[in-house]
Amino acid sequence: MKKIITAVLNQELNNELNSDNICVLEDDIQYQEAVLEILENNNYIDFLLLNYNIPGEYDIFKFIEKIKEINYKIKIIIFIDKKDENKKNKLYSKGIFYIFTDGEININKLKNLIIKENNESQEIKDEIENLKNIILENKFNKKNEKNLIKKIIKILKIIKN
Repeated sequence: MKKIITAVLNQELNNELNSDNICVLEDDIQYQEAVLEILENNNYIDFLLLNYNIPGEYDIFKFIEKIKEINYKIKIIIFIDKKDENKKNKLYSKGIFYIFTDGEININKLKNLIIKENNESQEIKDEIENLKNIILENKFNKKNEKNLIKKIIKILKIIKN
């Protein structure tokens, strides 16, 4: 089960996201300082849904840095008010890859994104573990070399998708 918190300035979203696979840990958070406090007290949060314009003392990019300092593994889904390639590029540079504008994603797609992320991450972890075992066993022959290359390609395809 994925544990998430929201700071999207929309309490209804929390109610709609709670499901068998997703656990929303808090009420929708209304300001940056509360997000940081919750993250400091709970480092097992998988996702943060975040409004680009959340009030607080930091600009959004410094705020994201603060979040990553506390929990570098957390995945952030951010909602911006309008398409702005400049904003998107800056967010990408901070490691934020899930960026949506209003109306660009619905609740079902959002749930699927969170659940799919979990499955793909596990699949990547499994494949990397298989690669590690091949390398540790030092079984480098032509057959294993081809398997190794196939596994690397499979991991890259999963990441690309």
